[in-house]
Amino acid sequence: MNKLLQMPMVAVILKDNFSYMHLFLIAVLSVSMSTSAAGSATQFELNQLPGELQEVTYYYANGNRQQTGLLEDCLKTGEWISYSPEGTITARAYYDKGVKTGKWRIYNAEGNLTYKICYENGIRKWAQAFDPAGELTAFSYTAEK
Repeated sequence: MNKLLQMPMVAVILKDNFSYMHLFLIAVLSVSMSTSAAGSATQFELNQLPGELQEVTYYYANGNRQQTGLLEDCLKTGEWISYSPEGTITARAYYDKGVKTGKWRIYNAEGNLTYKICYENGIRKWAQAFDPAGELTAFSYTAEK
């Protein structure tokens, strides 16, 4: 059963096993969330998965998804997908317990790939930029020190 918790500037939908850990997590997430307009509420949904993982979905004021991903011990982990207010995927990012990792992909409003960025242990290793036709236009890398 869903539970809706209204906090100043934040509305939270909780599913399944509601606990004090969820309240702590809500407080942590509430601090990092921004609202789209003064006085409006930002909503997100938490689902407890097996083990320590929780699935979280943030929503725009229009009800469309803004971002989805997993949390482990209150830290982003695994794949996180960001969406435009219209519902187009704008980014696919990866984390390992809060640290940027893997190949990130950034898309424009039409859904075309504009950047690929590779992270290792939170450090950007290389990046590629693409034109609207999908052609590689720039490449940069971080040299090992």
